[in-house]
Amino acid sequence: MMDLKAWAKVIARLLRPDGRVFIFEGHPLDALWERESDLLELRLDAGYFDELPRESPGFPAEVLERELGPQRPHMVERFWTPAEVITSLLSAGLNLELFQEHRLLYWKQFPRWSAELIARLPHSYSLLAIRHGARPD
Repeated sequence: MMDLKAWAKVIARLLRPDGRVFIFEGHPLDALWERESDLLELRLDAGYFDELPRESPGFPAEVLERELGPQRPHMVERFWTPAEVITSLLSAGLNLELFQEHRLLYWKQFPRWSAELIARLPHSYSLLAIRHGARPD
């Protein structure tokens, strides 16, 4: 998703009054760590506040490759911080009800990390937003 504001406006437009949207998403911090390392090793080609899309190093391309064979699709993704996601929903007229960060891996992106290391960082987050009142224009 490249246009977060447009995405949030569509959600607000489609929700009924008192309608809710629940989002469970991978934490963008996970894009900063080397996936094949045993340690918490910072990738030199990634930044938490990167604004440009970059090639996806794993899911879902990794899953598609397993299912489709060696023809790995070329995929790019844009990482949004939780603050950017929340702000876009608020700007679209929704109200934030809940925000939580979780130790739960969004998928098995760090196969060599110990359970102790995994438990030290957020790997996913969830939020619940509600639309009060009439639909926005």
